Amino acid sequence: MYGEASSPLRRPKRWWSAANRRAWKSSSRSSVFIVILVSSVRPPLYHMRARRECPCEAIRFAGAGRAAARLPVAPRPPIVAGMKNQYFGDINDYRKYGILRALQAGSGLPLAVCWMLTPNDESTAGRKTGYLVEPERWRRYDREVYDVLRGSLLQNRRTIEVAAHSFLSSAVSHEDYLSRDARERARYFADLLEKVGEPSLVFFDPDNGLGVGSKPIGTIGAERYLYLEELAGVYGAGHSCLVYQHFPRERRDRYTRERASEVGTRLGAPWVATLATPHVLFILAPRREHAEALTDGLRQVKERWSGQVDIWMHRPASGG
Repeated sequence: MYGEASSPLRRPKRWWSAANRRAWKSSSRSSVFIVILVSSVRPPLYHMRARRECPCEAIRFAGAGRAAARLPVAPRPPIVAGMKNQYFGDINDYRKYGILRALQAGSGLPLAVCWMLTPNDESTAGRKTGYLVEPERWRRYDREVYDVLRGSLLQNRRTIEVAAHSFLSSAVSHEDYLSRDARERARYFADLLEKVGEPSLVFFDPDNGLGVGSKPIGTIGAERYLYLEELAGVYGAGHSCLVYQHFPRERRDRYTRERASEVGTRLGAPWVATLATPHVLFILAPRREHAEALTDGLRQVKERWSGQVDIWMHRPASGG
């Protein structure tokens, strides 16, 4: 049953049955009772955990048909230092890559991707992959990206190297490990600027987004954030910037306005655009000399991803 996900598991009507009582009385080992209790009281949780450990699980996606809506995937990749690949191929990734490609195609600017890689963790992040069994609905937004992501998950290749060597092959790719240490971070972004060279659109892909006051540089968890001073350093070197930002648990419209104003004011950008998807916010700060080209890029995003991305323009107080 561990490899079969389409049959619902039923909870027994009575968890403390006569059979269970007899087993408890006749056995001197408490482990017998524990096994009976676990399997009787919480069978869904018990079986879900066992399925994750199965070497060839079949994940059933919400909204899909009972027979054909299973995409075989191997278990989550092991923790590997310097690589946060568990997100690769989920719905947020699909939209992200589509937005990047549309912005580059519309603006004509060189693209650089700063992956801000961190170790995988044991969270359940990166499991929003149900769109891959609905090609009639999702493939039309970016056929090339969709086909590559679906093929990669079928082969259990959840790694950003797939993107870097296929549909983002023309972009500069900064794949070094990101630390929480201030000196190491300074070297990290210096290496990024050396790689990028010519004025470009630089995309930052932190785990969480822009830094928060409770996690200053140097503290545990700082590697999951990009800080405004780091963003300003890249922007000041002549590059337009795009940042991946998870929505926190607060009103999204207010949060979006505050973040856009904060970024625009700190960088002195002529305007800031926010691209909102159901789960993620992208914050675009153009250089003045790139503003017209990136406006064309935003039009390309709107055309390709209609219904999936809401675009808003913000003019910070310091903007011209």
